[in-house]
Amino acid sequence: MGVYIFKGKTQEIVMEIRKVKISDAKGINDLLNSIIKEDIHWSVIKTTALKTREKWLKECVNKIKKGETIMYILEKKGEIIGMASAKRERDRRNHIWEIGYQIKENYRKTGLCTLLMTKLIESLKKNGAESLIAWTVSTNNGSMDILNKFDFKIAGRIRKGVKFSNKNYADYVLYQRMLE
Repeated sequence: MGVYIFKGKTQEIVMEIRKVKISDAKGINDLLNSIIKEDIHWSVIKTTALKTREKWLKECVNKIKKGETIMYILEKKGEIIGMASAKRERDRRNHIWEIGYQIKENYRKTGLCTLLMTKLIESLKKNGAESLIAWTVSTNNGSMDILNKFDFKIAGRIRKGVKFSNKNYADYVLYQRMLE
């Protein structure tokens, strides 16, 4: 899909953005479980066993074949450090795609999520998407920053929609972007 040279402070690192494969289950599981442990994620609150993630990934790959899902992996020397995906809504809402994105903590604020999102949005445009939506929580500044960077606008908010393990609440925020 694409090889990118990431210029860090002390070295250049080769990154690849590519379509997901079934064999990515372990790397995706490691990525998502590391994010879950940060307790910033709004929908999943406990880590997932590899067998469960493998089953989920097989379902995703089947949906990709049907044109219902798009999923890209960001890889560095065989390690999955990021992922961006979109799933098509159904029936009268099939012009809408819900997106999601994850980057390992030590690779955030480097521009890598921007690379992933650019690739994902290009693919969605080619697939006829008219509207993109994304959910996040009001305490996830990084997620809100990336959505704002790509011209998403707040379309709705559920006050105290998410309760974290520390008993604190955050608003559950819906963002939307119309594609031309």
